[in-house]
Amino acid sequence: VKVSAAPAPAAPAADAAAEAEAEEAPKKSGLLWKLIAGLLGIALILVSPLAVADEYMVLMLAVVVGFYVITAVTHKLHTPLMSETNAISGIILVGAILQVGSSNIAVAVLAFIAIVVASINIFGGFFVTRRMLTMFEGGN
Repeated sequence: VKVSAAPAPAAPAADAAAEAEAEEAPKKSGLLWKLIAGLLGIALILVSPLAVADEYMVLMLAVVVGFYVITAVTHKLHTPLMSETNAISGIILVGAILQVGSSNIAVAVLAFIAIVVASINIFGGFFVTRRMLTMFEGGN
């Protein structure tokens, strides 16, 4: 049996122009959000004490690198990444439990919020992992 693929019909020029405009709008929107985030980051550094500015720079670089690393991951690798984020959330949970008894009320409140958010992430990750394992077992 001889099989050949038929060539794809050429798209009209009007359709190509419409597609180019449709692709341009999200790029402009994404650029606007990046510009706003950058300006807010610079404003945060300018109003902060000098001793804290280095930590903000590290935080902003970590956010940018993390964003590009996560968005470049293929869909097949998202489940292994969830187990890694569960491990990170576990570390956050242990640190928050150690700080929740602090005499400083702000530290205690932030530690409680960290406990709640990390717990949601951990249990949600286990729930999603369980659902995926059930799919492979052939069950519902």
